[in-house]
Amino acid sequence: MDTKKRIITILLLSIIPFKSYSQNVLNVGSKRELFIDKHLIDTISDLELKLNHPQEIKSTNIPNGYYQTIIKTDSLYRIYFRDQLDFWKGGGYDGNPGEITKSATSLDGYNWKEEYTFLNDSIKNYIYYEPPFSHNFTPFNDLNPKTKYKFRAIAGTKDIGGLFSFYSNDGITFKRSKEAIIKADTRYYEFDSQNLAFWSAKEEQYVCYFRRSINGLRSFSRTTSKDFVNWSIPINIFPNLEGEHLYTSGVQPYFRAPHIYIALCTRFFPKNGSSTDIVIMNSRDGLTFNRLFKEAFIRPGIDQKRWGNRSNYITLNVVPLDDKYMGVFARNSLYKMRLDGFSSVNANFNKGFFITKPFQFKGNQLEINYSTSAGGYITIEILDENNNPIGDFINNISDKMIGDEISRIVTWGEEMNLSSLMHKNIKLRIIMKEADLYSLKFTD
Repeated sequence: MDTKKRIITILLLSIIPFKSYSQNVLNVGSKRELFIDKHLIDTISDLELKLNHPQEIKSTNIPNGYYQTIIKTDSLYRIYFRDQLDFWKGGGYDGNPGEITKSATSLDGYNWKEEYTFLNDSIKNYIYYEPPFSHNFTPFNDLNPKTKYKFRAIAGTKDIGGLFSFYSNDGITFKRSKEAIIKADTRYYEFDSQNLAFWSAKEEQYVCYFRRSINGLRSFSRTTSKDFVNWSIPINIFPNLEGEHLYTSGVQPYFRAPHIYIALCTRFFPKNGSSTDIVIMNSRDGLTFNRLFKEAFIRPGIDQKRWGNRSNYITLNVVPLDDKYMGVFARNSLYKMRLDGFSSVNANFNKGFFITKPFQFKGNQLEINYSTSAGGYITIEILDENNNPIGDFINNISDKMIGDEISRIVTWGEEMNLSSLMHKNIKLRIIMKEADLYSLKFTD
C-alpha cells in the first residue's frame, strides 16, 4: 500500500465510532489468546464478539450415564459415568446402594464401547462400586510434574463429611483416602453434584470447584491445594444470573490455552419444567468468571426427550478430536466444533476493525486461527502504544488473509520475522470483512 492510500485509510478509521476498553499493558508471551472475552481488545468498531454454537453429531453408542467425565490420553478416550447395578430394584435416591461408576473407551472419540474390568476375582461391567462415592466419582489426569500418580479423583457428599480423594496409575483401579480432604461446612448445602478438581499449570496448584447452595441457588465454590491433602478455605464464586441454578460448574483449563479456564455449566430452571441447558463462561484468575455470553451455548434442541427433568448434562472436559476439531460431549451426544471456536471476533459484510491493548510478546511469528468468506479478508497492522505504525512495518499492512485455517502465519510482503519487536510494547490493528478471528498466538 502506498503512503497516500495508507494515510487515507488511517483517517477513515480514526473517524469511525468505536467502543474503547481499558489500556492495561498485557504480557501475552507465547500464550494462545482466545476471543472469548474482551481481555485483549481496546477499541472496536463495526465488529462484535460472537458466540459460536457446536454442531451435534448423532451417535448411538456414546454412554448415557450421569455426571460424565472424559479424559483423553495418548492412546484413547475414556468416559466415566454413573449408572446402576442391573439387579438393583430399590429407590433411585442419591447415593443409593445400586449406584456404580462405569467407563467406556474410544480410539477416535466417535465410536465407543463399554469397558469390562477384573475386580474381586470376577469380570465386572463397572470400574468402581462404593456408594455413596459412586454417586459423583469424578477423576482427572494429574498433570502435576511432581505427582506420584497419573490419575486422581474426588467424590463424596455432605452426609459422609465431605469430599474424599482417590488415586490411580491406570485410570481403572482407584484407592481412596481414609478421611475427607475437603470438609463439609454446616452452613451450606453442598457437594450434591459433580464436583471436580485439576492441576493448574498456571497457578502451580490443585484447584477444586464444588457444588454449594448460595443465595438459595445451586452454584459453586473454589478451594486450592499444593499437595491434594491440605486445602484452602473455600471461596464462594456464584456467577449465577437471576433465578438461574448452575447444576454443574464444568470448569477446566482449555487444553490449547491452559491459562484460560473454560466453564461449561449445566444450567437448571426448576420453574421451567426442571429443564436444563448448557452455558459458557471463562476465567483468567480462577475466581472471577466472565459472562460475556449470557445465552445458552447448547440448547436442549428438537428432541423432546431433552426437555425432560434434568435431561441435559454436560460431560466434563472438552477434548481434541483431530488437528481441526474438538469435541464437546453431553450425555449420549457429541457436539463438534473447530479448535478455539467457542467464540470469535466477527465481521459481517461491512468492514470493521479493532485495536488491541498494548502488550508484549515472545516469539518471532504471529499465528492466527481465522475464517473468511470468498469475498472477505483479514489484514493486520503493527502499532506502537500511540497507534503509530512501527519501524520496518511502517509502509505495510499485512498481506490479505483469505480462507479458513486453524494455523496461518501472518506475513507483511516477504517479512514475517517479528523478533525485533519482541519484549516491546506494541498493539495490533486488525481489519476484517466477512470474517471470524478465533485466536492468535506468537510462536517460534
